[in-house]
Order: sequence, then C-alpha cells, then structure tokens
Amino acid sequence: MPSTNSPEEAFLLRNAEALEKIAIFVDLSEGFTVGFVEANLERDRNLAIQALVSRRDNPEIQWIPLYFDERDLRYLIAAITHALQQVELIPNQKVVLLLSGLEKTIGGYGDYPPLLSNLNIARDAYAHKLPYPMLFLLPSYAMTRFARFAPDFWAWKSIEVRLQSDILTPAQSVAEMHTIANDWKVIPVTQARFDLLHRLILDYPQPSLTRADLLNQLGQAYKSHINYAKAEQAYKESLDIYSTLNQLSEKAELLNNLAGLYLLQGRYAEAEPLYKQALLLRQELLGDRHPDVAISINNLAGLYKSQGRYAEVEPLYKQALLLKQELLGDRHPSVALGINNLAELYSSQGRYAEAEPLLKQALALSQELLGNKHPSVAVTLNNLAMLYSSQGRYAEAEPLYQKALALLQELLGDKHPNIATSLSNLAGLYYSQGRYAEAEPLYQQALALTQELLGDLHPSVATSINNLAELYSSQGRYEEAESKAQAALAIYLSELGKNHPHTLNSLLSVKVFRVQNLLQCDTPTVFAILKDLAQHTNITTLDTEAMLYLLEAIATNPELLQTLQQSMSRET
Repeated sequence: MPSTNSPEEAFLLRNAEALEKIAIFVDLSEGFTVGFVEANLERDRNLAIQALVSRRDNPEIQWIPLYFDERDLRYLIAAITHALQQVELIPNQKVVLLLSGLEKTIGGYGDYPPLLSNLNIARDAYAHKLPYPMLFLLPSYAMTRFARFAPDFWAWKSIEVRLQSDILTPAQSVAEMHTIANDWKVIPVTQARFDLLHRLILDYPQPSLTRADLLNQLGQAYKSHINYAKAEQAYKESLDIYSTLNQLSEKAELLNNLAGLYLLQGRYAEAEPLYKQALLLRQELLGDRHPDVAISINNLAGLYKSQGRYAEVEPLYKQALLLKQELLGDRHPSVALGINNLAELYSSQGRYAEAEPLLKQALALSQELLGNKHPSVAVTLNNLAMLYSSQGRYAEAEPLYQKALALLQELLGDKHPNIATSLSNLAGLYYSQGRYAEAEPLYQQALALTQELLGDLHPSVATSINNLAELYSSQGRYEEAESKAQAALAIYLSELGKNHPHTLNSLLSVKVFRVQNLLQCDTPTVFAILKDLAQHTNITTLDTEAMLYLLEAIATNPELLQTLQQSMSRET
C-alpha cells in the first residue's frame, strides 16, 4: 500500500536525523556560529524552516527566518542588521538566524560573487556585530560556490547537513542517468576546489565528523579526476572515522561510495561485500521499508548487472521497485526510474517485448510528473530509442535519439558530458545503418567535447576513440582503426590498469584490427578464422584470453599468416 503520510509528515520522517542534528548544533552553540543546510528544493527549505520554528522541545530559542533574494546584494551583514531591526527580540532567549534565498545572489556560474567576496573579507566582523548562531539554507551548487569563493568564512562551519527530498532535482536526475550516462562522466572538480578541501582538512587534524565529511568530499573530487588510488585512501579514512564515532548512517554512505569506486575499476569481488554491508546496515537502522534501503538494493543490482548476473539482478530491481511503490505511491519520479531500470535490464537481455511497454510507461509517468522538459524524460527517450535500434527499428529510433539530444542541450547546454554521450548514441544509430558519412562527424564532435570537458586522458575519451576505430574498421580503413585503438588502449592502461574489463576489451580490439590490417578482411572473417583455429588447436572455449592468444599468434607467426593469406586468396 502507498504511504498515506501528508507531504509535511513524509518530510519530517525523511529528515528526522538532519533536523535533530540542527537542534543539537543550536543547543551547543554560543554566540556567532555558522552552519549550512543543503536544501535543493524550495518546498523542502520552507518545510525545514517551518519544522524548526515550530519546535517545542526548547522554548528558550527564538528562531528568526530571514529571506534575502536581491540579486545585487553585496553586504550581508548590513542586510541582516537592517532586517533584525524589524524583529522584536525576546529577552533571555537564544536568537538563531535561518538565512535563505541567497542562491539568487550567489549565482550558478562566474567568478567571485561580490556577496561572497565581502563575506570572506568581513568574516571577523560577524562575531562582534551578529553574535548569534546562523544557518544558511542553500542548494548544493550555491554551497559549492560558497566554499570556493568564501573559504575563510566557510572554514568557520560547525555543521553541514543535507535535507533528503522525495523529488529528483534536474542535477540529481542527470547524476542518476542509467543507460545514457557513462559512470565516469562527471566533470572534474577544479584545482581551487582541491586546494580548498586540503586546506580545510588541515584545519581539522583530529578525527571528527567535519574531517570525515571533508575526506568524503575529497574522495569524490579525486574520483572525478579518475585518481582512484587517492580517492580510495580518502574514502577509507572517512569510513574509519565514521565507524570509530559510531555514525552508522554516514558509514553506510561511505560503504556505498567505496563500493561504487571499486565497481568503476572492475573490482567486483571487493565491491560486493561493501554493498551488502551497506544494505544490511541501512536495514538495521531504518527497517526494511525505507527509500535508502531501496537505493542500496538498486546499487547491488547494478553491480550484478555489470557482471552479467542477470538472474540475480531482476529480483533485486523488482524488490526495489515494489518498495518504492509501497513507500511513495505508484505516481512518483523514483518509481518511474525503477521501471526504467527494469526495462533497461530486459532490453540488455534481448527481452524486447517485455522492455518496450515498461519504457513507455516510465516515459509517460516522467512526463506527467516532471513535465516534458526534464533530464529523466531525456533518459527514457534515449533508452526507448536504444531498444528500437537493437531491434533494427531504425526509423522509430532516430527521432527519439534526436529529441533526447535536443532536450539535453536545452537543459544542460552544449558543453556537458551527457551531450557527448547523446551525440555518440545518434552516431551509433547511423553506424548500425551503414550511414558512415553521417556517423563520423558526430563521433568526432563527441570526442572533441569529451576531451574539452574531461581532459585527454579520461577513460570516456578512450571510449570515444574506440567508437571511431570501430567505424574505420567497418569502412575497411584498418590501419586507421588500429592506430585509434592503440591510442584508446594507452589511456585505459594509464588510467584503469591492465586488468580492468575495458582495458582487456580494448586490447582485444587492437589485436583484431591488427589482424584485419594484415589480412585485409572484415571483422566477421577474423572471428571465423579464430573459430576455425580454436577447433584445430583443441581450444574448447573461445573466450577473451583464447582470442588474444590466437590473434597474437597470427600477427607474430609468419608461416601462419602466409597460410591464412593464401587460403583467403583461393577463396576469392
């Protein structure tokens, strides 16, 4: 049965822990103290303020909400002072300021917002002129800019909490894209962000919640740069601190983060026990019926899907979907996402008749709940197009790919990694139809955009290069294909190591293209040769290792190469 809680009750249940942390912060604060609350939706911000103001457990606190939305606001201290003149302060009560609306002044791009520059410079004045605890309620992007452009003020932060929402923001929807997104496609953080995190970590040398939170952010920053070794180190230290301080909710989050890092590296055996541990921990803390439990179930299913363990994936996806429906009702964005996940699984198994109605259901639900202009709609359009393409229904797939690309460009702008993915998807459709002249410029555009956004050594760049290599191979441009594949392999080796699945697949591509170049034959012919050689050499399973061995033998054994060339010459 769907939850019958009102939106206000559901919000309080979802954020009980965060609100309790805020209350403890206020109880312990004396004089000027700073805290930050991440609230990505205006509704959640207002509900949080309402919940805090209406608390009755400490009647000696006077909560004062102040809303500032002037885009050209420069001096916050003056604005707060002026606003407080309009408020009757109650004697002998602790004043706590709840500051919101400042994201309009902070903005989402550009350098040094004047408000933050002045905050940084005038930090010391606040302790004298405004001797009150103050909480900034801001969306995540504004908090990131706050930390970057007012680092000295930010360093005074005593608490940082995140409000959990039941509705995906556009940014979260992009982050949770499934088929359309590449797990690596996160824009690397700036050097300034690294410098800030390292400086703040030095300010908190002893194990504490603040240090653990900063290390978690540092791990995410290193992950965005594909520096997995340093990301792992930061995550592990953060996990150790949370474990020592018995912060079990945060521990579960770090277990998921570390498992996700291992998943990216193909370290499946190490990722699985961490995902399972996070799931069990959340079940112990929250019970079996909680949205975070559904997230952990999805994470475990995603791991199994990466390993091709489809029989184990399907019941987990179904369990997570049923849990979301029970907790959130049938008409909810997270339910649409769960339906999309199950459909994408069926599609990857070739169960197209089961996948198509689910994708159409997810699309209709996303459009109804989120409107036609939302990243989740673009994701489902893309997945439906991919389904049609897999069935050879190219005329139906093309307009959907084009619509998804146009929608993402409108929502994200032209300079975003998911635009590169969408360009590659459309190029792949043209490639499948033999429309090579249309596919090549799109692949090249996707490659250039990925290099610009993520750097020349990012694994996503290697993926884009491999796409071009496959295209050249299909056109008989075998020497160019081999050269591109070698470039992609060098990136994978450098960034992911020799044992990563993508590295092994790339090595196989290099050797296939080399044999194609030597024999001047297409890919099906190469694999027919490998199958024949396997039979003659008593190789029973033609797996990746066997194919690599046989391809190397062809390329390095002149007699075998000559025999194959003569055989092909007789056949023609």
